[in-house]
Amino acid sequence: MKYNIRIILESKEDVIRDIEINSNCLLSELHFFLIECFELNKNELASFYTTNNELEIINEIPLISFEKRSSNMDNTNLELILDEGNNNLIYVYDYMKMWRFLIQLKSIEENFDFKKCTNKIGEMPKDAPEINFSEDQNEYEEGIEDEYY
Repeated sequence: MKYNIRIILESKEDVIRDIEINSNCLLSELHFFLIECFELNKNELASFYTTNNELEIINEIPLISFEKRSSNMDNTNLELILDEGNNNLIYVYDYMKMWRFLIQLKSIEENFDFKKCTNKIGEMPKDAPEINFSEDQNEYEEGIEDEYY
């Protein structure tokens, strides 16, 4: 199956990519494709985070797991964590700079040819936007809803 996905950088300027990718791909494949689409450095660590409908983080899926029986990007398929019932993920790239992206599943189609970036809006800023992690995530959620819905 083909997943049509929108990726939004959390920043003041619009930085958005729409991609098509196989729903059965590993998260590591999605990770490296995002690096390509956003022209990021291939040598940084990153994690995907599953969320609930309010974008509260539930589970981390890192690029490299340091625990023996833990999930990581190389052993987790995209379709197992992203589907019509759970259509959002958070992707954090480069733990020192903390680039944070919202990943949204927009639609699912039967046929899949190959992965590609279908829409590119904005350019990546030179520096990561400042992110204030607080106990109150409503500010983040309201900004996403106001800005992108």
